[in-house]
Amino acid sequence: MSPRPLAAAFALVAVLLAGTADPVLADRWIAVSNTAMAITGDLEIDDRQVTFQTGATLAFSDLVADTIEVDGETMGASVYRVATPGNPVLLNGNRLCGAEATYLAIWSASQDVDDAGVILAAFEGTAVPTSNEEACAIFAYEDTGGNPLEGIDPMAEPGAAEDGAH
Repeated sequence: MSPRPLAAAFALVAVLLAGTADPVLADRWIAVSNTAMAITGDLEIDDRQVTFQTGATLAFSDLVADTIEVDGETMGASVYRVATPGNPVLLNGNRLCGAEATYLAIWSASQDVDDAGVILAAFEGTAVPTSNEEACAIFAYEDTGGNPLEGIDPMAEPGAAEDGAH
């Protein structure tokens, strides 16, 4: 098992053992497409909301689909209904879409599991989106590599220092 899925598994176990989803660990993403760099900037995404570089957020009300058609191919995705549709002012006064975003979809930028990139697509309207062709905006990001659990030994005794000193 590669380090990335192992770290994710430890994060899930930590949340389950804590008995609560608070605090939710957000994934941090670096804007790599021209549109993402100019409009959204870097992102933080968790299971409750997306936070843009400006600090603006769009909260999710629920997960409405787990697939989306991308260029004719069905992909695994997280398609969220936006709790309060919005079109926040982002970098340089830009907005996410032409109108209020009602859905956001997030999927892997590649079928390659070692490719740590994601796509964020915003959608307007009332119908649950089924294809990237319905998006009002599409942005690409790569992993920051800043896993908050990286370097933590899950087998270490609580309170033990990482260098082994007590």
